[in-house]
Parts: sequence; structure tokens; C-alpha cells
Amino acid sequence: MEIKKATISDAPVLQGIIKREFSYTKFSPQTIVEKLVDERFLIIKTVDKKEFVGFAELDLLNDPAKLGQARLNAVYVSDKFRKKGVATKLVKKLLSLAKKKKLKKVFLLVRFDNELAKGLYLKCGFLFEKIHDKIIEGKEVEVWSTSLK
Repeated sequence: MEIKKATISDAPVLQGIIKREFSYTKFSPQTIVEKLVDERFLIIKTVDKKEFVGFAELDLLNDPAKLGQARLNAVYVSDKFRKKGVATKLVKKLLSLAKKKKLKKVFLLVRFDNELAKGLYLKCGFLFEKIHDKIIEGKEVEVWSTSLK
């Protein structure tokens, strides 16, 4: 399995996954295409024998208050490939790409009850920072971050 940049041809697959797994985001197919061509977003994927395995998205923030930072927006691995280190590889690849872009910090939002995701983020060097004021699907959300050196 190799990890590479997602392309416009991946948009329909990504749209289906996002609609199913991240339904609270409400992204249109056009939004996905726009992100795939926008340099502020790094969207990577992995495939196995032409089967889409997973993806991860990093938003290189333009907000002046968050210069040098990026937000990890999504990590997804299909059920068949979970518990095989794929998500860890995707996150570590994005962190490596962020470091090459001279970013200093990556943060993410995670539901407080998503222990599986928090285990992944801990393994990748993220630490709990604070409780966020945002609610996702009726659940409290935490902010986790990692410094890039």
C-alpha cells in the first residue's frame, strides 16, 4: 500500500465516505473538488490493489491568528483495513508534509468519547489541549495538538 496525494478523480469516493462518516460536515461534491485543487489543503489517500483504503485531510490555516498551524480535519480507514496501522501511517505522512512546509503546530478536534481516535492521535504525538466550545453530533469536543520540530 502506498500513500499519495488524492486527485480530482477521487472526489466521488471521498464524497461518499464524507457523507456517510462525517455527515455533520455537509460538504457538496463541488466543495470536495475545490479542496483537492486548493494548495491550502493536503488530502492524501491510500489504496490496495485499486481498492480505496483510506484518506486524511490537513487544512493549512490562513487565519493570521493561527499562522504556522494546520488542522487535521479527517482521518478515515475502511473497516476491512482497520487495526493494521493504516491510519497511523496516514497521520504521520501528513505530519511529515506539514513539517516540510515549515508549520509549527497541528491540531484537531475529536469527540470526547472517541477513544479509538484518541488512541491513534496519542500514538502519533498529539496531546489533549483543552475542551472546545463546539459540539459535534451532540457530544463535547476536545482539542488535541502536536508541535512540529
